[in-house]
This record gives sequence, structure tokens and C-alpha cells, in this order.
Amino acid sequence: MLKRLAILAIAAVCTVGVAGQVDRDASHDKQDAKTKKPSTVVFQNNYYETPNQPQKAPSPPKWYAFLERPDWWIVIIGAITAGVICCQSIETRRAANAAMTAAEAALKQADAQMTSERAWLVIRSSMEGFSPNEGDPLSYWWIVENKGSTSARIIETQCIYEVVTKGDPSELSRTPTYPEPIVLNGFLLPPGASADYSTFLRSASDGHIIAKGELDADVLKSIMIGHSHLRAYGYVAYLDAFGKRHESRYCEHYVWPTSTRPSRAAGFRPLLSIPPDYTKHT
Repeated sequence: MLKRLAILAIAAVCTVGVAGQVDRDASHDKQDAKTKKPSTVVFQNNYYETPNQPQKAPSPPKWYAFLERPDWWIVIIGAITAGVICCQSIETRRAANAAMTAAEAALKQADAQMTSERAWLVIRSSMEGFSPNEGDPLSYWWIVENKGSTSARIIETQCIYEVVTKGDPSELSRTPTYPEPIVLNGFLLPPGASADYSTFLRSASDGHIIAKGELDADVLKSIMIGHSHLRAYGYVAYLDAFGKRHESRYCEHYVWPTSTRPSRAAGFRPLLSIPPDYTKHT
């Protein structure tokens, strides 16, 4: 559309210029014809009179002289060309911005669809109904469950289960450290399926594995009244159906059941006010 308007504008200007030039040429031709016409000399009242003396040709309009100059034609055509180029640049910019916006919207839609269809693995304690007693096995079990819409391949998982005899259980280092992982080499976990894994109880002070005799009545009583704590934190790394790596982490502590505490508030519960790296999900 812009090109057509530019062509029409240039053609109009050229037509006006040519018409003006033709008009001037015709005027000059008429004047030349009048000039060449023989004159008759008449003697009247003692002086010579030339009745056919040529009259002065009318001067052309000022805009004729303007259009007659070739440098102004260059300026006019250059200005029209620059205007067309500027308009085309603006339209090209708008088209590019619209294409970019459409591409970003399509990318967001694809990401949203992948997110809704991807696998989501949740990791948590599977010690429902657990109550510490002397002589019980000191192992800890956790569960990995696929809550997503597609299958996942588990790369590895691991958990630390420890007794904290001093301090607040929420006092943790900024970044968690785990023992050597349980490598699963892409174990397939379909939607809704789960898998259980276990580890041993350790000491939070030096990391050694607790033997049965170490968890005696005094330690259990200290846990029951809240002076000591059982704490667990772990992670699972996996690939979704699109081949993207993800990781889920959790951190819990044991809350002793009492007659004044509802059952839903007892057992292994999420530990609050801890560094975010212990509970992040990617």
C-alpha cells in the first residue's frame, strides 16, 4: 500500500512538472511566432508607429521556476523515498514485535502444557503409626510417589535419619549433605505408583550409626518431652517423560503422640523454619 502511494505521489509531481514545462514551451513558441511576424510602419502625425509591435510575454508563475530547478526535484523525490522507507521500517518493526509476542505466547503455552503433563514425584516419610520403643529396629522408611500425569525415571534417592540430642531440630546448615545415594539408573515409576526405601538411625553430632543399646529409655524419654528429637531429610532426583531432570526434597521431625495431641499432629511432621534448600522442588 505504501509503495503504491509513493509511486502515485512521484507520478503526480512529475506530471505537474512536465505539464508546467510544456505550458512554458507553448508560451515561448507563441511569443516567437509573434516576434517573427512582419511589422507595418505607419507614418502618422510626424512619427513612426509600428502597430504590430510584439508585446511583452507574461511571466510564468513562481512555482514554475521552482519546478524548473533540477535540485528541487532531487530533494522532493528523496523526501518521498525517505518517507516510504521510514513507514516500511515502522511496519516491519510492528510485524516483528507481533511475531515475537506470538512466539512467546506459544512458548508459554507449550511450557504450561508440559508442566501439566509432566511427572511430579513426592518424597516423604512412610512411618505411619510409628512410636519409638527400646529394642525396635532403628531403621527409617521413606516413600517416593508419582503424583503427575506421566511416568518418571528415578535417577537416585537418599535420606538422613538422625537423633538430635542438643539444640533445636530446625538448626541446620544452609545446604544439606547426604550420604552416598541409592542409585536406581532410571527406575520407571508410572503415574500413581510409589516405591519405598530405608536407612539407619545416625547421631546428628558425629554421624555414626546408632546401635540398639544407644537408644535407651533415657533418650526415649528425652524425645517424648521434647528435649531430644528424631529428624529426617532426604531427596529424590528423576527424569520426566520429556527427558528433563527434576529434584524433590523434604525435611521432617518426629512429634510424640500424647493424650492432648490429635493423632494427625503426631508422628513425622514437616519441620518448619529451616533453610529452603531442604524442601525445594524443581
